Amino acid sequence: MKTLNKLATRRLLLAILTIAPLLAVTSCKDEMDYYEKPYVTLSPNFTDNTIPFKQDGGKQELTIETNRRFSITFGEGAEWVSATPMEATEGTHQIAITALPNRSEDAREAQMIIKTSTTQHVYLIMQLGSTGKGITYTSLAEIAKLGEGLDQNGKTIDQDLRIRATVTTHAETKQLPFAGYHHIQDAEGNALVLIVPKGKGEGALQFGDEVTAKLKGAKISNYKGTIQLQVSHAQMSIVPNKPIEPIETTLAEIVAGKHPNQYVRVKDVQFVKPDVPFFDSASAPSTRHKLVDKSGNEAELDVWKTATFGEEKVPSGSGSITAVVTVYKSNKTNKTFFNLRPTLRSDIKLDQPRFDVGGGNQPNPNPNPNPQGNVYGVDLSQTACTIPFADDFSKGGEDKKDFTLPGWLNKALVGTTLKFQNGSYGGVHFALASAFKSTEPENKFVLVTPRLQMKAGSSYTVDLTYSTGHTNGATLTIQQLDKDGKLVKTLEVINDQSSPNGFGNQHYKKSYTITGSADAGYIALLYEASQKPLHTTTYQVEALTVK
Repeated sequence: MKTLNKLATRRLLLAILTIAPLLAVTSCKDEMDYYEKPYVTLSPNFTDNTIPFKQDGGKQELTIETNRRFSITFGEGAEWVSATPMEATEGTHQIAITALPNRSEDAREAQMIIKTSTTQHVYLIMQLGSTGKGITYTSLAEIAKLGEGLDQNGKTIDQDLRIRATVTTHAETKQLPFAGYHHIQDAEGNALVLIVPKGKGEGALQFGDEVTAKLKGAKISNYKGTIQLQVSHAQMSIVPNKPIEPIETTLAEIVAGKHPNQYVRVKDVQFVKPDVPFFDSASAPSTRHKLVDKSGNEAELDVWKTATFGEEKVPSGSGSITAVVTVYKSNKTNKTFFNLRPTLRSDIKLDQPRFDVGGGNQPNPNPNPNPQGNVYGVDLSQTACTIPFADDFSKGGEDKKDFTLPGWLNKALVGTTLKFQNGSYGGVHFALASAFKSTEPENKFVLVTPRLQMKAGSSYTVDLTYSTGHTNGATLTIQQLDKDGKLVKTLEVINDQSSPNGFGNQHYKKSYTITGSADAGYIALLYEASQKPLHTTTYQVEALTVK
């Protein structure tokens, strides 16, 4: 009997040893499949991520292709719209979005969110009312009037008002009083502060988020001259990645109060006292630094105690600063002060020589030899390429090596050697920009097209296709250069926040209309990443055409 038991035990052990390697192989394969680079592709592309419906309702379709499970949720008040399926596994699926007839005179809208494990895609569903008119939004200037004469206790808004505005601050740098504190600005340029109480699973709004909010029941207050709206997440619909350009202005206009709470850029400024820390603990909760322009106008720049760049030194050069304008009214003097508050360290671009107030330049140890001319040192002797222009990115070289196409400039500007890298995935070829694993405090590099034939005064369209990954603050700036390599116009500063935990393979498409300034020109893509963790942000440029 004992012999039989021993024999059975040996056979069992032999079976386990035989099966174990197979299980290990299966386990490894499953793990490899699970960690396959995630992707989500949605089509068609709806303008402004808004899916329109007529008053009588109907059906629209979205096609989703993904290697991840996805689910769909709707925001508050979306009982009139539905989607099928509401969730599914990986693969290609047709999503049917159905809207019921709208019996009201007024248009209505709802938010739809498609989520995977690493990304989310937000759409607004908008349906016309019986009058045929779209949604009416109240300007932030009118909202601000409701806050005049109030104190910090404020009041509750009892009117059916709606706003649509864009977030102009970056929560990730902690350069604001708290995470739910944001500046927003509408299409007319009016601005105020939006406070969003943090709920379970809800994070701060991101720079470039377009916020649509119903204000009935929201709170409005006036905190020492700053008009503040307090709106819950449930009252808002949010579409990401719709940043606006800053308003070009001067220190004189800032101090005169012409841009309260607005997102602005001031040029030709410098710090009066450079080479000191941005934040001094002796001046908590914030440190103010005096700025001056060439005419002697002065204003102050404010750095909050929690700012991620607080320990860095104030730069000694001159240049431009992009920031929001803060408002503070003193109870003692009854005077209102307007200061600048940049929310990205990279928006403080003081890389030009210092100037003497009233004219002249001061010595600079590392001067730019041609600050107003050929900004990236492009080859001005190239024979210009004809338009339409569309180079094949599959010929960009070996993967994980520097991106190389004939006539293109791929150049490191700040940092040692980082440039755009050639890459490919799933048959898509791209120029990849990332400062991942960089140990340097700042990295900047640029990719510039060959010289392009243009005609002064003629219009052209620049089309850009790109995807993003591990997004947390670094930017990709699209610029137009003239025949001499001089900056003509910044077309957009992209600060994507849609894929913080991985790659989305979203294949975003952007179009820009430019006007030729001469008989030739260039298009530049500038990648900028500052201190950690911004180095992880990746942009993969899949196509750039000019027609």
